[in-house]
Amino acid sequence: KSVGVRFAFTHQIRADESHLSPSPLAAGGRGKGRGEGAVEKSTRIQDGKLFVFTTRADTIMGVTFCAVAPEHPLALHAAKSSPAVAAFIERAKHGGTTEAELAAKDKEGVATGLFVTHPLTHEQIPVWVGNYVLMAYGDGAVMGVPAHDERDFAFAQKYGIVVKPVIAPLDWPANETTTSPSLYRENKGGGETSGPVLHAPGVRYQQIPTMEWMTAPDRTLHWASWSPSHAEHGQCVNSGPMNGMSFAEAIDYVVAQTKATGGERKTTWRLRDWGISRQRYWGTPIPIIHCDGCGAVPVPEKDLPVVLPEDLIPDGSGSPLKKDRRFIDCTCPKCGKPAERETDTMDTFVDSSWYFMRYCSPDANTMVDARNDYWMPMDQYIGGIEHAVLHLLYARFWTKVMREITGGFPDDPARGLVKFDEPFTNLFTQGMLSAECFYRETSEGRKRWYYPSEITVQYDDKGRPTGAVAKDDGLPVSLGGMEKMSKSKNNVVEPKDIIARFGADTARAYVMFAGPPEMSAAWSDSGAEGVYRFLKRLYTWGTSSKTASNTPPVLDFSQATLGAKRLRFEIHTILSQANHDYARLQSNTVVSAGMKMLNALEDSKSEAGRDWAAVRHEGLWILLRMFYPIAPHITWQLWNELGFVAPHGDLIDATWPLPASGALEQDEIEMVIQVNGKLRGQICVPKNATKADIETLALADASVAKHTEGKPIKKLIVVPGRLINVVV
Repeated sequence: KSVGVRFAFTHQIRADESHLSPSPLAAGGRGKGRGEGAVEKSTRIQDGKLFVFTTRADTIMGVTFCAVAPEHPLALHAAKSSPAVAAFIERAKHGGTTEAELAAKDKEGVATGLFVTHPLTHEQIPVWVGNYVLMAYGDGAVMGVPAHDERDFAFAQKYGIVVKPVIAPLDWPANETTTSPSLYRENKGGGETSGPVLHAPGVRYQQIPTMEWMTAPDRTLHWASWSPSHAEHGQCVNSGPMNGMSFAEAIDYVVAQTKATGGERKTTWRLRDWGISRQRYWGTPIPIIHCDGCGAVPVPEKDLPVVLPEDLIPDGSGSPLKKDRRFIDCTCPKCGKPAERETDTMDTFVDSSWYFMRYCSPDANTMVDARNDYWMPMDQYIGGIEHAVLHLLYARFWTKVMREITGGFPDDPARGLVKFDEPFTNLFTQGMLSAECFYRETSEGRKRWYYPSEITVQYDDKGRPTGAVAKDDGLPVSLGGMEKMSKSKNNVVEPKDIIARFGADTARAYVMFAGPPEMSAAWSDSGAEGVYRFLKRLYTWGTSSKTASNTPPVLDFSQATLGAKRLRFEIHTILSQANHDYARLQSNTVVSAGMKMLNALEDSKSEAGRDWAAVRHEGLWILLRMFYPIAPHITWQLWNELGFVAPHGDLIDATWPLPASGALEQDEIEMVIQVNGKLRGQICVPKNATKADIETLALADASVAKHTEGKPIKKLIVVPGRLINVVV
């Protein structure tokens, strides 16, 4: 969404007039003598107002043109009497209209010969048709401020439109003055006027349009930024009554001054018309019948839903449904004559924008039923950032539409299909995986991208890639660096290859371990090998613990030895952190927790005794249950081999482990020992030990004795629960 101001440039352009010359359009109504009151408001195009939306209303005094979309009413009006405008609009119809396509293409336009009135200065502003203006965004018109917008600057540079700076960066020096320039040239160190260059070592000149200059009081400010257009916030200059205003102050001023003609603060959403039809087989049928006599006729409600043929096999050439006469041929519901069924199907976004609501009432005879009120909104939405941008937007839009549709509940005809306003409570977008890519330039100057399996990479002694050759001919290929995995660059890692080499659990666990899930991560075969080794250790430890798994658990762990209690404390501390990380969707630290828990269990293998065996028994079932979502196959295998099914049930149904409060309470605490402020060791002391007990234990420690030998002890400082500092 964009937050800004919507206001109008007024005009007197009438729909029933031919293309007007500039002079009759002035506020005074020269030419045909039609003044402001002489033209009926209702006959003016769009009631005599060209509305624009801008997030930078503080630059309003820098407007030197307005640009409208090729489909805008003013553009279509100008085309009636201007062949140049008509030809430009026709060309624009054949270009791309997505924001990405418009951003990439050259900024082109044509002057309409029409003028509108500036809302504050009342100057006449020329209207252009621009190929970079979207009719579906805002009102299909933009104010052109070349000095402070890159697109407007490129447009003005191309067509010689005046550039008027009205925003001074807050860090501009205030001690440089210039005379009024006839042209503006860019350089690294200062601005060149018709006089000498100011502070400009390494000058780089660039001819750009004539710049309308500041008035005398504003010349104390540096007159040009080091980039062609200054697009950041700053302080208003060259702006009459707005001089000196900050961004926020300027916005308030513009809203107040334009309120009489419809000016207002506004939030604009980047929702555009959505062409939902697709020429393919498997999608939601569009319930329309085409009749030569009646035109497009909706399928009667009693005949809904339209069902796709289930035995159609697409051959890959064109729309599959167009070739199935069984589906196409039908009867017109209006006149009864032969007709044809619509063969386009709807985009999958139509289904995915609301399918989660249908899950709440899958057997309902209506679109959704009241069970939605209980289950929705959804607790958690997880999706990749590129997918979520579109799907999230459409799903939210679809939900709001369903909220407004009434009549679905006979006992409450005024209520909408859903009661909630937003479909998702929490949003989580995971990062992208990247991988090294490799290419070779073809004779046509294009790049041929290689799959990792098609090349051999050379590495230096630090494991960094230094070169690569193709396996088929042994000739070098270029390193393209780490890029987001994509089919276009062939740098995808085939899951089947990883599974064949390491197993499915390794593939899952490594993807989750690669880094924080909200961050992008680089794929590394060596990283996958590390996770594979860990899972092998887990299986080896588990199978060697079969006898321990049959050990009845000690019900009163308070009777365990101190060492066994420490191990249990460590296991439950790790479990507590893992549960916290699961709740935060931080799967990488959950994998790390599993590794730490296995290390703790392995380190205790030499310890004998029933209490140690009982702690390891408990720790192993906690580890397997905790790690099951990460590596389901190996954990399920061990769970069954070790006999955990009998006491705990099947792994997927087993109770989720929670830290035992008693396990997190230690009989002993570890304290740091310092001598004259330098770390010399650690000791364990009973948690209820007195200060005197702690001092006695500290002085008896071997490391303290070593560093205090022969030296008188001046003082003992005890920080309870943390450290002991021996001062000598």
